[in-house]
Amino acid sequence: LNPYGITVDAQGTIWFSEASTNRLGRLNPANGQVSYFTPPGITSPLMELASDARGQIWATTFNTGQLLRFDSAHTAFTTYNAPAPSGTSGALYGLTVASNGDIWVTVGSENVLARLDVQEQRFVYYAVPTPNSLPFGLVEGPNHEIWFTESGSNKIGMLQP
Repeated sequence: LNPYGITVDAQGTIWFSEASTNRLGRLNPANGQVSYFTPPGITSPLMELASDARGQIWATTFNTGQLLRFDSAHTAFTTYNAPAPSGTSGALYGLTVASNGDIWVTVGSENVLARLDVQEQRFVYYAVPTPNSLPFGLVEGPNHEIWFTESGSNKIGMLQP
């Protein structure tokens, strides 16, 4: 099984990723039934998960720089490619859904936070000013700022988008 990321959707369903595979798992807490969904064409393990207000499940891929959206009503995946600012395929790790619906990820190897503009289907990048900070975790604060860990510099940072 090797579960890694976890989230709960608005209906109370538990969703999890598996660190050793590219599968998304769904656990029905009422009866213990587990179902799996595999995104087509994705070979990288799924990492962090988040659920948005519409019940979409979001997942980061660690090796390929791709962000996935899973529509559970239609059992369909949408892939958003996140080329790193340097033009390489930066590994996505941290993930959060802001209260306004924005999807935020960290690109640790590039030292940036990225916000997905779903309408434009592109990422907007925000450089972390601390060199080699290696941003990993992130969360939205009470005033809509984005807080993030800087695991490479032993700090916590904040972005006011």
